[in-house]
Amino acid sequence: MNDQKLKLVFNGINGVTGAYGLEPMTFEALSEQIKAAHDNAQERRRQQKSELAKLGRMLQNDNSARIGRIVRLLAESNQADLPGGCDWQEVWAKKLAAEMADLLPADKYGEPHPRAQIEDKLRVDTVNKTVEIIQMLASKSTWKSDDAQKLEALLLRDPHSPPEYAGAEGHANRTFQHCLDIVHDKIERARNDPQFARDAINLEVWLKTLAQDLRTIPVDAMKIKANSRFHPPALLVRALEESPNRRCLDSLHRDVAAQPRDAAWHDVVDLLEEWMGRALTAGQLSPWRPLLDALDTWLKLMLRSTSRHPRGVIEGIDRTDISQAGWGVIFAWEDPASPRPVPVAHIMDALAPLLALRERQAGPLFRIYQKGNGYRPYETAQEFLQRHDASVHNPADPTKVPYYLLIVGSPEHIPFHVQYQLDVQYAVGRIDFDHVEDYARYARSVVAAETGAATRPAAATFFGVSNPGDPVTALSANHLVKPLYEHVSQRAGSHWQLDVVLEDRATKAELLRMMGGDKTPALLFAACHGMEFPKDDPHDRQRRYQGALLCQDWDGPSSGLGEIPVNCYLSGDDLSDNCDLLGLIGFFFACYSAGTPLFDEYTAAEFWKSGQTIAHQPFVAALPRAMLSCLGGGALAVVGHVERAWGTSFLGPRQREQIAHFESAIEHLLKGYPLGSAMEYFGGRYAALSTQLTHTMQSPFGRKPVTSYDLAEMWMANNDARGYIIIGDPAVRLPVDRTAEQRSAVDKLTMTD
Repeated sequence: MNDQKLKLVFNGINGVTGAYGLEPMTFEALSEQIKAAHDNAQERRRQQKSELAKLGRMLQNDNSARIGRIVRLLAESNQADLPGGCDWQEVWAKKLAAEMADLLPADKYGEPHPRAQIEDKLRVDTVNKTVEIIQMLASKSTWKSDDAQKLEALLLRDPHSPPEYAGAEGHANRTFQHCLDIVHDKIERARNDPQFARDAINLEVWLKTLAQDLRTIPVDAMKIKANSRFHPPALLVRALEESPNRRCLDSLHRDVAAQPRDAAWHDVVDLLEEWMGRALTAGQLSPWRPLLDALDTWLKLMLRSTSRHPRGVIEGIDRTDISQAGWGVIFAWEDPASPRPVPVAHIMDALAPLLALRERQAGPLFRIYQKGNGYRPYETAQEFLQRHDASVHNPADPTKVPYYLLIVGSPEHIPFHVQYQLDVQYAVGRIDFDHVEDYARYARSVVAAETGAATRPAAATFFGVSNPGDPVTALSANHLVKPLYEHVSQRAGSHWQLDVVLEDRATKAELLRMMGGDKTPALLFAACHGMEFPKDDPHDRQRRYQGALLCQDWDGPSSGLGEIPVNCYLSGDDLSDNCDLLGLIGFFFACYSAGTPLFDEYTAAEFWKSGQTIAHQPFVAALPRAMLSCLGGGALAVVGHVERAWGTSFLGPRQREQIAHFESAIEHLLKGYPLGSAMEYFGGRYAALSTQLTHTMQSPFGRKPVTSYDLAEMWMANNDARGYIIIGDPAVRLPVDRTAEQRSAVDKLTMTD
């Protein structure tokens, strides 16, 4: 079947109509939309940059009339780019006012800047008032270069296209990425060829060309770029150590480990080629597939080490130890004039037991971000970190901002995109409840689990729905749940009791037994459709049921269109207030299972057209909120998805199964790692995909032509990967019964990222 004719499927079902949330489309169709929108956006930005350059020159001459015309053009163009029409008018005005407050000269208004007054002006007549404010700027006696940069960032900021490949540094990035692509393609073809390593002659030729390609990688240039922190030999050692078949690679591991940390690149390649040649001459072909896996891991580690999307903490910090990694809580800035002020003081009182516990554990690396230090309206993650002397371009330094961060509050006040951005290098979770008492219940549950007052049997259950006549759930059951269960069964310790619930067993009644009933495990992994409802549903079901888990009780799309009965899906309403979920961590592959954003992120809004709002306000899903606040004992955390979940979560290029990030995260959880640390595999995947997508969209030097399939799949995978978030404290661990020997092993766990 033609790859481009394969249909994209979305893991969500409309509860009102019984139809897929989005109709399947071909990769070719999606690719055409992306490319056309990208070309249009590039042309528009080119025109705007030209006009902005004129504006910069005119500001020096204070030609107000001409400035007004140009600013009007820029403001109207940028406002038109924002999705949602009038729904975005006020948001745009607020963000513009926040930026303008920093640009306006203090002697015009005095101190502090009257941001609220600026917002009022912009809200009434956004474009005209924008012109007026820019003309105020023109009256400045001098026009500084940093003022021009701020203005450009305000009017032309494109969060989806970071300047990853600009200038001389960009040339090094492009060449490095291009060379890695060549080697990766060579390794991928060998890994997917069942005849590989059976023909010694072809294998010898392959080995020589691989070594040649490796030698072309500009490692010395990347060492300079990374300030000598880039050490390929050490990364190869790590890749070999992480191999599940390390024993057959022990001799290579010893040889590479004996190399100096700053060994020359050609020496490393020579050593690798020599070892592979010896194995080939001796007819030892068994290590080839493990070696290919290790080499692929090595390439990814090299790319990650030089990426602008750093992961994890700085060198020498054990992120499993809160006393080294730190812990912090982030509240939104409190606006006393708001019609719905956040009761931060009352929430802090409710969370007091949890805050006291984390302060004892983190010591001087404990932080509370509130009031002036809290998250400010319309800040990006970068702006928040910069205010606290941290950077998004470096690994997390817990002395600046703690590695474990708990966001407290609604995505109305601290947006989902801030959580996505922080989560690339920090371990981030969120809690958001309607009632202050729910915060107190959650705090008590976490403290009980963390102090050993409550434990769960070492049990993990994998729940996979496969509705009749539904290819979507068939994919997730067969290519995610089953292989994930099989992998964990081989890797988990003997003290773990594992179960897989599939097909006819995967009913709502059975799932309820795992949600506070007699089969409640420590870890519950579920893959199914997530329910979705329109924002103007006459029965107001979106907040209550969006993201609920659709079980095997639904007869599938062949049952015909129509409203899906509530007894087919499990929602927060199904959990009795006194059910006991204490100690449970849930992991849900389902649409909206973590939350719903304001805008539809997978339709026209992503393509620079007029998008649609899918909710009146962004919100956290009701099911995890209910799970975490049960009176009988709340769950510790739920990992879920914001917006729709796509098949690219577990299917790689050409629909091949790709679940290493799921396997690694679950395996680390079972070993006793904190949840946020285990989820770094997802953060790293998002960072790598973002870099790859940016690289492709910028049409970098030397890149081979990109097919419609590749572009659509890459774009889709990137948007899907960012949607996995933690609802709950990211520092929690599975509180399971262990022997003294096992507890000692867990206490000594370290990670060397």
